[in-house]
Amino acid sequence: MNDLIPGNVYRNKDIPNANKLYQELKIFPTPFKGIYYVPYESERSGRYISDPHPVLFRAAQLYLRTDDCYFGLYSALYYNRVIWNAVGVDIVNARLSRKVDRKLPSKKYWRGQAINSIMAGYPFPLRFHKVMNFTLKGTAKKGAVIFSDIKKTRTDAAYLCRKGDKTGCEVLKVLGKKSIERH
Repeated sequence: MNDLIPGNVYRNKDIPNANKLYQELKIFPTPFKGIYYVPYESERSGRYISDPHPVLFRAAQLYLRTDDCYFGLYSALYYNRVIWNAVGVDIVNARLSRKVDRKLPSKKYWRGQAINSIMAGYPFPLRFHKVMNFTLKGTAKKGAVIFSDIKKTRTDAAYLCRKGDKTGCEVLKVLGKKSIERH
């Protein structure tokens, strides 16, 4: 455990004795199978994740096997302070469209209760949105997280709405209401 850096996200194969560390809850699960977060001591003792968005962003990059992705749609609105509660996590990329559901173990045993507590800290649902002509132009970076600006968010939402993505249409409605409120 001494070569793992707290606050980082790793693949199972990059962690020596990953299964043992996971059983002892010295590494925390992410919503992606085989990808773990190394918590700080305070997080480990309280079984929580202090800032889940950067953890999810790095875990999503490992899941996609690329750094070419960004938070878009509702997540971008959250980071741009247009809305105050993110309605799940939206990750825009060039590879994959999918929704990742939460799979929780039984609360019958101590470990299941602990894992449920940890997983409750992640915002759900996690949605991946594949866009054509993917580019990182029009994105901003805050710490480890890359997110789209308002103009790019509106463009992505319009594209996804035309493709039949319900989330894209909802974001367009939110952006329409926010522009009316500002005038």
